[in-house]
Amino acid sequence: MRGCTLSFKKPGPRQTLIYDRSGSDLLLNILDPSRTGVLDIRGESLNVHALIRMVRRRKISLFHYTTAYISFVKPRIIVTTTDTDINFYRLKSTFPEILTVAIQNGIRSDLGPQCDSGFFISLKKLSESTHLSADFICTLGGAIATNYRACVDAKFLTTGALKNNSLEMKDGHSENELLFVSQYPPKWPDNSATCLYYKSYPLSYSLVYSAELLVIQFLATYCRQNQIQLTICGKRNSDSVNERNFYSNALGDMPFEFIPSNTPSDSYKQIARSKIVVTIDSTLGYESLARAKRTAMFSIRGKLTSESIGVPLDDLNFGWPLELPDTGPFWTNTASEAEFSRILNYLMTVSDADWSNEIGKYTEDLMVFDPGNTVLRDLLQRLGADLTN
Repeated sequence: MRGCTLSFKKPGPRQTLIYDRSGSDLLLNILDPSRTGVLDIRGESLNVHALIRMVRRRKISLFHYTTAYISFVKPRIIVTTTDTDINFYRLKSTFPEILTVAIQNGIRSDLGPQCDSGFFISLKKLSESTHLSADFICTLGGAIATNYRACVDAKFLTTGALKNNSLEMKDGHSENELLFVSQYPPKWPDNSATCLYYKSYPLSYSLVYSAELLVIQFLATYCRQNQIQLTICGKRNSDSVNERNFYSNALGDMPFEFIPSNTPSDSYKQIARSKIVVTIDSTLGYESLARAKRTAMFSIRGKLTSESIGVPLDDLNFGWPLELPDTGPFWTNTASEAEFSRILNYLMTVSDADWSNEIGKYTEDLMVFDPGNTVLRDLLQRLGADLTN
């Protein structure tokens, strides 16, 4: 593997093992680093001792490499923020004495990179032939637990978003700024290329991101008419000129500011300083809502896509899997400029007390905000993990 390093050091015992380096930095702010190890599963490194043990067992796969590595470490707890790795839910059957914890790291849907590869589709398919389990699955909100529970035998705990909870942001805002959360993809070969699949239906880049074009063009007009500063919160860093160009081409001479995301906290800083946040269906948008920021959810991607492929795509509607109306005080699933204006006008004028009461009806189900990750820390401590102070 290109970029993969070989480790010749025998893995030593650790109290806690982090499954997947992605997200490990956040967990290592909670777990005692001296008692915690990290298992690379994306080819960053391979351990020679684990490879030899896997080969001797004559079972050659990433999952069997993983189990070989774990057999050296002998952890009390295995924890991951990669809740979409379905192999993680196979570990409990192999190591029943080890406590396993999965932490949801993003909003879920059944879009996937290949045909019929959506997360819950894949999870259900595997669960039909294999017992999937974990000791705990920590979810962003309470509603999505039902979807995991249908496939995975586990206890559930609502903890919110790990990164959102861990960042301390001073909540001040400009009265004259509206922030749009970009979801621009890491690559875009051409408009007709397949970007994602919904079940067996291929979806082109131009179809999937038609929602961004429609919304940003409306926002530019709205902001100019109302003398509001339009700022675009970039998904990618400064090296990704394509993202900025995408919005420049869409808006022409309409004024806007584009701010790339160069550090893990940049997007959250933009959220904190803005009076109104607009998103389509991003995790960051739900995190903004959890922080009680005035957030407009223009969740139109599902219906736009559905109109093209001819099948319902409800899991991109606002609040899924809750069955909510297509429109509400701060959301719409319908691509209507009248609806967009209604929602923004509401967010501009609603009192803080009324806004707090309104979002309080939904945050427990959709995404909670737990500053300092107190609920997760309490769980890990109860399971026997040593934590940082």
